[in-house]
This record gives sequence, C-alpha cells and structure tokens, in this order.
Amino acid sequence: MMPPRYMRKERPANPVINCGGDLNVSAPRGAHDVAMYKDAACTELVVRWHWYNERKPDKRYRRVMLNCYRWPVVWLEDQPLAS
Repeated sequence: MMPPRYMRKERPANPVINCGGDLNVSAPRGAHDVAMYKDAACTELVVRWHWYNERKPDKRYRRVMLNCYRWPVVWLEDQPLAS
C-alpha cells in the first residue's frame, strides 16, 4: 500500500498570471491552490495545483493519480484564504 499524501487548500502562490504580452489575469476572490505534501506538518511539498487549473482535486477525492501512481489522500484543515 502506498503511504498517504496530505492535501490542503492554500492561498494562491501566483495571484496574477501573465497570459502573454500585456494581458495579466488576477485570481478571483475566493480562489485557492491545492497543495499535496509528503508529511502532515506540510513541510515537503510534492505538487501544487494552481487556482486557474480546472482539474485540481477537491475534498471529494480520496485518491489522486500523480506520476502513474494512485496516492491515498488525507485532507488537512485549509490554510486561511484571507491575507
């Protein structure tokens, strides 16, 4: 059995993205990234799904496919979205 990975919602790492040229897009209010960590203390980041990714996992997911492995997921308390 694969060891569990720990996930939580976090503040956007890149609240503004450059779409090419002079076009920049800001994160909408309430946008969040989803981060996966190796440990429950959230010290070793494995992957981050950014706010603009339409296929990021949500709390319904109990397993996540990443790099050809299906990882069991433990959801942690969300990081506060207000800065």
